[in-house]
Amino acid sequence: MNISPYLLGSGKAALALTEALRVVELTTSEWHFNPLEKIPRNTPFPDLKKVDFPVLFIANPHALHAKAIIEGEKAGFKLIICEKPVAVSFEQIQDLKNISTPVALCHVYRQMWGLQTLKNMVNQNAFGELISIEGRYWQSSSAEKARLGQKTQSWKNDVTLSGESDVLFDIGSHWVDAALYLASEKPKKVNLWKSYVNAESSHRDTHVNIMMEFSKGLKAMGSVSKTVHGATNEFEISVIGEKKFASWNFLRPDVLEVSEGTSKTFLSRTELNMGSGHWPHHGLGWLEGYVEIIKQALRGGSYPTLKDGLQVMEILLENK
Repeated sequence: MNISPYLLGSGKAALALTEALRVVELTTSEWHFNPLEKIPRNTPFPDLKKVDFPVLFIANPHALHAKAIIEGEKAGFKLIICEKPVAVSFEQIQDLKNISTPVALCHVYRQMWGLQTLKNMVNQNAFGELISIEGRYWQSSSAEKARLGQKTQSWKNDVTLSGESDVLFDIGSHWVDAALYLASEKPKKVNLWKSYVNAESSHRDTHVNIMMEFSKGLKAMGSVSKTVHGATNEFEISVIGEKKFASWNFLRPDVLEVSEGTSKTFLSRTELNMGSGHWPHHGLGWLEGYVEIIKQALRGGSYPTLKDGLQVMEILLENK
């Protein structure tokens, strides 16, 4: 199959998608890729009538994702791969509910070995009764800018481009997606607490605590922040069960901590069939998730879908 990729966006997320696409080209032989074409913001999509399997990659500001998906479907793209969050308002969510074109969301942590392994353990009832899903996603960008007295010209300071939140929409959506993936259901109750300490703009929350309650007593608790001093990109998620405890941290992506009683063991990845195909402990960081999403989307396999992304944002918007 000949694939014609188009990219909307020019920031770090666009660079990540570009690099991931290149890895897919280099590590797979089942597809032929035409050169990537970049689409400037606020310009019409190209005529796709004679284009081989056009794929749209969306990495522009958050509040523009929904419009790009809708226009991408109208233009005739066969597949859309979009950065999270998929929408920043209930109006956008409603507008997206009639989209029929396959849309893959870049909730990259879900597509990495650690979370996939945790999900398999849940499906196999390895934990017995699930008690709690807990974890954190910590960064330090807001703390560092406040320490230095900086205020950037970031598009995230413009509510028309970012939506009415920062941490909650940007990285909180990652953590909620992961928790929902493990729980396999929508929560029946959600509580959020937000802090704006060290915020660059009034709408930009910097620290969020998320509590979700599911059926059968299962709960999920997440601490999500851009103002934890010293943090790098610390995504961690743990499953506490009747029979076992297991925890995965993005900073050690190919190791899973598994405990029973007072015994602790470490499960290491051995297979090479995910992401870039690099040996364990020699991967490409979060690009691994991007690579896996692109591959699965092109194969029609398992990936975070538009429906998944809409559910995440409905939960966050209902409780923001």
